[in-house]
Amino acid sequence: MVRKAKFLVEEAFRTLKRHKGVTFISVVIMSLSLLMLAVFLLATDNLLRVIGHAQQDMKVYVYLDDRVGNNGIQTLHHQLLSMEEVDAVVFISREEAMMEFRSQLSEEDADVLSALQANPLPNSFWVTPKLESRAPSSSSSWSPRRTGGA
Repeated sequence: MVRKAKFLVEEAFRTLKRHKGVTFISVVIMSLSLLMLAVFLLATDNLLRVIGHAQQDMKVYVYLDDRVGNNGIQTLHHQLLSMEEVDAVVFISREEAMMEFRSQLSEEDADVLSALQANPLPNSFWVTPKLESRAPSSSSSWSPRRTGGA
């Protein structure tokens, strides 16, 4: 048994020496195939992580018409909270939105806002959906709904 194994190993090395070019090409092709598989698996894993992260940070922005008063804002807030897909609702006033926008601009871009005569940003709600409503399969439940003022 040991003699057979020794013979097979010696014969394999002899064949490798005789056919160096073919052996080299075979090793290169196998290496490239494994490299392509590894790159594909790594890209797939990273894409799935990005999608998962995006689902965790998912928010729906509901912009309000400027004519909506405080009573309308309260009514819309309660309507949004009563929806079964909604986990949390945060009201963002136009002033808060402008402050947030200013904080995101760089020093060079901040002078753009000085040209504005009035705040163009509307009041809005930031709606956080429940975890089960964030999946792509449940996106049909997030179809656009128009309520008075939104």
